[in-house]
Amino acid sequence: MCCKKEKKCHVKRYFLPFIGVFFLAFWDEVRNFYYFPLIFTFGFFILFWNFPYFVYYTNSQPTYYEDLFVIKRQPEYSVPYKVKEEFECIFSWTIIITSSLTMGFLADYWLYKTNQVASIFEILGITGGI
Repeated sequence: MCCKKEKKCHVKRYFLPFIGVFFLAFWDEVRNFYYFPLIFTFGFFILFWNFPYFVYYTNSQPTYYEDLFVIKRQPEYSVPYKVKEEFECIFSWTIIITSSLTMGFLADYWLYKTNQVASIFEILGITGGI
């Protein structure tokens, strides 16, 4: 599941064209309560998988990704490098998946809230509130 340091993983780069799935949201046939959250979840998963910096940045506090194994004012624990690397890999995949699902839920919520709104200012207000 995780890429090793000595072996580069370029397979995820082949999925970058699938980010264009967001353009499906402009069609009325797709903009319903079944497809809309699935499209956004899939699109954001591809985006966060290829550019994990976005989810690292949003999850920088209160859990510091950079300081995952830095223990301050406590005894020094010797954690093997392999365990540390595996834990960071699990943490990375967890925040990528949960952030993708959250974006899908937010897209569904936005669709529910803007379903019967006629004014563009109301849609902008709802979007800003989300």
